[in-house]
Amino acid sequence: MRDILAIVAGIVLLGFAGEVRSAETTDDQLIKECTDALEKNPKDAALYAKRAEAYARKGLQENAVKDYSVAIALDSKNSYFFNGRANVYREKKDCDKAITDYTQAIELNASNAHFFNGRAECYRETRKYDKAIADYTQAIKLDASNAYFFNSRAESYKKTEKHDLAVADYTQAIKLNDHNTYFFLGRAESYRATGKLKEALADMQKSSELGFPDPEYLKSKIAEIRSEMK
Repeated sequence: MRDILAIVAGIVLLGFAGEVRSAETTDDQLIKECTDALEKNPKDAALYAKRAEAYARKGLQENAVKDYSVAIALDSKNSYFFNGRANVYREKKDCDKAITDYTQAIELNASNAHFFNGRAECYRETRKYDKAIADYTQAIKLDASNAYFFNSRAESYKKTEKHDLAVADYTQAIKLNDHNTYFFLGRAESYRATGKLKEALADMQKSSELGFPDPEYLKSKIAEIRSEMK
């Protein structure tokens, strides 16, 4: 089974300020505006970070890293700059550098749940599930309203075969967001692993009702469960 977290949309990657851009402002325009402004204010760290965000959205990762690095050199106390660069490193699959930056962001600001979530994602991607679980737990302590944090921790519990804990977290994720097909599929898999086939079947069917994008996959899994129930 593909890794559910790789296809669940909605994991939040915050930038340095989380500001809302006008829908009419394209990233190319934003890059130009920041570049023009930097000619007048070459030591404005926020401008470098804003341009870095635009580069990152365009997939220009090296440019983004370069600008975040300049921003950090100008203002090494801004946790969002480190988080922004960490997000880009994570997109580049450079988890070691990402973890270093997330850790620095956390040391500067330990009250941001998304910093812990970002580092947890890197730990999960490098199969350091115990560390991932610890960071997801801290993210949940800071923001227990985020369904994706519970889902992510459930995925890590499932990887370590702690299926009862995984079911509890999937259940909480579903309470917070009962329209996500992947949450039901994840719980179904843990139910199945613990022999609760009736519950697994119900969740598989619910996942299908919610529009899982690979219906043939679900059909095959539902057929398997029904066969096991005989």
